[in-house]
Amino acid sequence: MLPTWIRKEVPSSFDSMKVHPTMGNGNCLFDSFNIMLSSVKHPVDPQSLRKFVALTVMDEKDEKTNETIKSWLEIFKGIVQEKHIDKSLYREYMFMKGLEHAHWPFSLEQRTLLFNNMMNPSLYWGEQHAVRVLEEYFRIRMLVFCSDFQTSRLCWNYNSSYKPICYGVLLLSGQHYQPVSINRKFIWAWTDMPRDVRFFFVKPYTQEK
Repeated sequence: MLPTWIRKEVPSSFDSMKVHPTMGNGNCLFDSFNIMLSSVKHPVDPQSLRKFVALTVMDEKDEKTNETIKSWLEIFKGIVQEKHIDKSLYREYMFMKGLEHAHWPFSLEQRTLLFNNMMNPSLYWGEQHAVRVLEEYFRIRMLVFCSDFQTSRLCWNYNSSYKPICYGVLLLSGQHYQPVSINRKFIWAWTDMPRDVRFFFVKPYTQEK
């Protein structure tokens, strides 16, 4: 179910927005992309999408991914060094398991370990890096509505380095992604998108609610 605050922002489109179920096996983000791509007759199975994302960590010349890996490493080291480990946060970064004593730059062996971890749905569920990689490859801009018991916010993964040709909406509840259709459509051209939904795509920042 969509957060109720969205109704105030998109009063004309809210009743035509529907959240669709996805796998609960660690593949929800990749399943969401597959559902959306399948709706325009371009299906890509979740495991292939996962591999496409995981392969980015093997490219030592990919500066965007390198910066992401360094951020993951710093966060994961901080988690495991705490006297009382935050189990929820540890679970979120468990795909870095085995690299807590690593130093940057990663060796080929360390990159391979990370790749293998990311190929495991029980360790890597997909997050903002995966969204970015898939956005840029398919030239689709994703609007991600985030909702949990404490906060509801509009999360926008902004990147001006590419021009999208279509747009879609995801709901993130906790760590679970689901695609959102509007008037039974998952993917929209800019000119066809409802005006009140289009409003969100002109905001290149995260808007707290």
